[in-house]
Amino acid sequence: MQITVVVKDKKELENPTKEYPFKGDKTTFYVCQGHVCKPPTNELGEV
Repeated sequence: MQITVVVKDKKELENPTKEYPFKGDKTTFYVCQGHVCKPPTNELGEV
C-alpha cells in the first residue's frame, strides 16, 4: 500500500499550484492512496 501526502504550506509558498491549490488560503493537506485522493483539508487531525 502506497500513501502520498502533499502539504502546501502557506508560510513557505507565495502562490498555490494549479494541481494543489490552497483551501481557504491556508496550509492545505492532500492525502492520496494509489491514484485516488481524499478531499483537501486544513486540519492535520483529519489526515
